[in-house]
Amino acid sequence: MTSDPERLHLGTAADLLSYIPHAIGFLPVESLVVLMLSGGRVGATLRVDLPGAGAEAGSYAEGVAAILASDTAADGAVMILYTDARWSEPGRPPYGRMVRELERTLRAAGTPLRDGWVVSGTAWREYFCADTRCCPWPGRPLAEISDSTASAELVLRGSSFSPSVETAAALPPGPAEAGEPSVEALAASYRRRCVRTWTTASQFRATLLVWDHLLSGRRPPLGRQEHETAAFLLAGLSCKAIRDSVLVLAGCGLEAAEQGARACGAVGDPGLPEMAPVVPSAAAGGPLALEAPGGREPGGSRGGAQRARRGGGPYAARDRESIGFISSGPPPAGERDGACRRYTDFLVGRSSEAPRWDTLDAAHDLLLRLAALSAGESQAAVHSMLGWIEFARGRGSLAYVYLERAERACPGYRLAGLLKELILRGGLPEWACRADTAWSGRRARPG
Repeated sequence: MTSDPERLHLGTAADLLSYIPHAIGFLPVESLVVLMLSGGRVGATLRVDLPGAGAEAGSYAEGVAAILASDTAADGAVMILYTDARWSEPGRPPYGRMVRELERTLRAAGTPLRDGWVVSGTAWREYFCADTRCCPWPGRPLAEISDSTASAELVLRGSSFSPSVETAAALPPGPAEAGEPSVEALAASYRRRCVRTWTTASQFRATLLVWDHLLSGRRPPLGRQEHETAAFLLAGLSCKAIRDSVLVLAGCGLEAAEQGARACGAVGDPGLPEMAPVVPSAAAGGPLALEAPGGREPGGSRGGAQRARRGGGPYAARDRESIGFISSGPPPAGERDGACRRYTDFLVGRSSEAPRWDTLDAAHDLLLRLAALSAGESQAAVHSMLGWIEFARGRGSLAYVYLERAERACPGYRLAGLLKELILRGGLPEWACRADTAWSGRRARPG
């Protein structure tokens, strides 16, 4: 254990068990949780559903081990079964065959299973110990977990968790319309005005500046007076380049988002004149002071019709999909620039660079409020972005909930499907596998 005051001390099994729902955001049910260990410290945390009836134990265990293999620093693991499955006597714990297969596969991978527990709705107990003198039967009271030292420390730090994954992904209520035009109606108007100009240099930059203004200013939740700003944000997400670049902006900064999108060919066309971009007249309750390219003030109107962006550039041929999630074939020559590589690597989690968690957390809060105001494709974009942020945080279970909501809002929404495939393959961002760059490590680093 470490004496670092920023780290969370997990001195007992109850401390460790109290940490898990804080780490994943909700209390697991009928789940297997595996915590990877590295030199006595907790690394990656994985939660998966327990295998269903008829599932092949070996294949299940190998799938779990494949996901955990991304934590290359790990030298061991512990497991927790959250289940109300019948446990009739100490020496015959539930899911015995699956656990034996998990022990075998983790040992072969060089990360042996060192301990395990079962947590039910009424008690918790050591999994591998059948001696009732040291491990009382049928188990210890759950109050030992909630009253543990680590639990108290987490609460004092302001950490909390939800009773289920569904409530963890709950949306705040949207504001009453009070006779005003709906946000979606206003967004439709912005989409019509900007349908062919989102990726012109001036409109793209102005749109990112609105997002940057809101994410850096820690503005209050969007209310009725900010409907116009919310509508503008939602309208911009109809453009895949803006949607992806907002995630890069939140995680890496405005410069990385703008330069990366340009390097990848997503923005700008020398054949188009640069006109004054469309922006909302106010954001977060006050006028926006935005600087347009060349030092011009963007103003509140387009200043004239703009022609559609002509074809050309690597992005034009792929506009129906996110540039961050295209992995088939070698990248075109124009995408080999370092800025483009940083942009695309960040979107698929192939970067060890620590994201800017403060602004990503602010983006998460803003997107939650936009989700409550949106519908259809706008809502699918917002839920997909929320899913990506949970993926970035290393919380695949929550990410999956948001991505399924995205597909319900707009069946076939491409980004949601691509992200679900990535998560199902066990994909974890590189930064999520290191305690010094992971989101959960930032909140409370166990040692």
